[in-house]
Amino acid sequence: MDTNIFPPQNAIVTIAMNLDPCQAPAYRERYFATPLDTEECKPLLRNHPDFALPELLAIALDKEPIGGRNLRGNFLLGPFRWLLRRLVRFPKMLLWPENQIWASDGFMRGDCVLDEMPRLKGWLQGAGPVPPKAGAIVLDPGDIADCRVLWEVAEQVEAGFYNYFVSDLAATEVYELHHHSKLFISIHGPSERQSLLDELSKYSEVLEDCSGFASDSDDEDWEGEESDETEPSG
Repeated sequence: MDTNIFPPQNAIVTIAMNLDPCQAPAYRERYFATPLDTEECKPLLRNHPDFALPELLAIALDKEPIGGRNLRGNFLLGPFRWLLRRLVRFPKMLLWPENQIWASDGFMRGDCVLDEMPRLKGWLQGAGPVPPKAGAIVLDPGDIADCRVLWEVAEQVEAGFYNYFVSDLAATEVYELHHHSKLFISIHGPSERQSLLDELSKYSEVLEDCSGFASDSDDEDWEGEESDETEPSG
């Protein structure tokens, strides 16, 4: 079973830390970046009152991500902070890893990744045997232990090399947490997608619209790679 999901060119929305030239030009048409403040080099979004941490997620966070000039933590303070406000709308959510590390007999392949994620590992052990070919686990944003698993996954995305997906139970909204410190958003309905874009445009001071940006390396890197089958990013 392929657990990877990426939307077509005409549907993808990206929220990123910066302009990523590794993202194919055809997938940059709805691209937003989280600008940094000039003093601490942290995402401006973190201080916007509309993106304050939901109470339970704030309790579940052991310590505020450092962020700043070394950039480690800025994904949590920027794109992921934005995402949390979307996720708390769901009574329950689905979480699953990309195909590279997903396993049909244990949710995730091998122990090397899980050993770095003790909360997810403990969650899986407490849930009992994983049903064959289970595609995702169900998390409750109203449960503090589940919130801690979600934080841990986001931290692993920023520090590691693997991607994870989170969605509502019906998968009408799918968010890929990508290890390039960005989110790929797939919303099926055109009107719902437009509503999201309208919402993003209202926060131009903390979410810069960089749609259609160009990179000096585009001609060399992406020649002949403009089909709908191309994945958004390497």
